[in-house]
Amino acid sequence: MKTSAAASESLISVTPECQPEFETNYNRASFLLKHTLHESELFSMSALIELAQRLAAIPDAVYFNIGRLGVDRGWDFSGHSFSAQEALAQIETSDAWMILRRVQREPAYAQVLDTILEEIHQASFREYKEITHSRNMSIILTSPNRITPYHFDADCNYLLQIHGSKQIRVFDGGDRSVVTPQELERFYRGDINAARYHPLLEEKAQRYELKPGLGVHVPVTFPHWVQNYDNVSVSASINFCFNDET
Repeated sequence: MKTSAAASESLISVTPECQPEFETNYNRASFLLKHTLHESELFSMSALIELAQRLAAIPDAVYFNIGRLGVDRGWDFSGHSFSAQEALAQIETSDAWMILRRVQREPAYAQVLDTILEEIHQASFREYKEITHSRNMSIILTSPNRITPYHFDADCNYLLQIHGSKQIRVFDGGDRSVVTPQELERFYRGDINAARYHPLLEEKAQRYELKPGLGVHVPVTFPHWVQNYDNVSVSASINFCFNDET
């Protein structure tokens, strides 16, 4: 394995076949992409455990929740008896969903983030430094068979699978039968559980099977939910917000 993810090496694979997806569907539609983060030692389980231990001392740098959740459960911020370190050490059995926030605090991960953003926006023919802000990379670790509930986010996202496999279902945020004006209003007033799931939406879902080396683009306020398979899953979430409507 490589010991680092050098800026001179391509981290996002943009083939002639998939390049039109980056240009045409940037923040307009979900699509599958390829990457090489899973080949870097920076994203090995041992390196990520050490990273989590370092971040645990920083307020709000590590968030997790415990327990089996349904698709329609929403985010649950109820208390739990585990520490972050205990939840991570028992990730195979703890029914946990954990996020290491803003890992670009550390220079090696900042270099990875900058490289990925540059490559994505070159492929999309956009100058990201001029149109985006709040550019972040987070690491998401999930226990076997755990569900990430249906929700949408205010940022543009590229979810890159590093370890394990899972399925993500993405819905068209521009379809007002999927995301209503009322849901958007509640969301932007601060309700992170504003998205309302109902089973009839499933016929409109785009399903993506993610394994190491694959990722998916999720535009702003596109609802999605995730079913992890019978393995520990690790993903990198590359996200950013727009200065103006793009």
